[in-house]
Amino acid sequence: MDFHFDLPSLILLLAMGIFTVLFLPWQREARFRVRRVIAAPREALWDAYQVDLDDPENAALHKTVVSQEVVSRDPEIIEQRIARKCGRQQNYVMARMQTLEDNPPARYATRVFALDQKVFPFGENNEEAFELAEAPGGTQATLSFRGEVGNLFQNLCLFFNFRRYLKNLQRFCEDGTLPADPASPARRFWIAALISFVFFAGLTRFVG
Repeated sequence: MDFHFDLPSLILLLAMGIFTVLFLPWQREARFRVRRVIAAPREALWDAYQVDLDDPENAALHKTVVSQEVVSRDPEIIEQRIARKCGRQQNYVMARMQTLEDNPPARYATRVFALDQKVFPFGENNEEAFELAEAPGGTQATLSFRGEVGNLFQNLCLFFNFRRYLKNLQRFCEDGTLPADPASPARRFWIAALISFVFFAGLTRFVG
């Protein structure tokens, strides 16, 4: 049997394959870590990682955190109001994190207790850990995550967010600056428009 596909059909099949891999819930468990050697002492990295909205420089590093409050001491549960931006619209999510380990300046671990009304959105055994160890040239900083995710796309989003945060932390601790957002709203819009155009152009050709 001879199968023949023109370019729009191949684009559609490729888009459907990417959608299946990224968005269908076939991968539920996420486990990853990112590392970076930063030319700064452990104490400086530890202080920068801890959210302090009363410090303008620290608040700039954690610019998505609008407010923070300790709502429980035993166990310690921290409630943060976090800003999320989609295009020109901005909304907020209320996150509650339970402190699992606080061992300065070596290791700090939390788990997400709730996002808005959803309890344990990443599973009951989720953990985010921040670890610091002395290394040639400075301090090796490690961010790790373990938890349940909805799909591979969510896994990748978490991974790249962790990697971007560690890069920002390095810039902040080494020279006191933060990199600009590489993807402006206009750029994100045109990327999304291009993907949509390619997908639907292939779909129209495929179904006639």
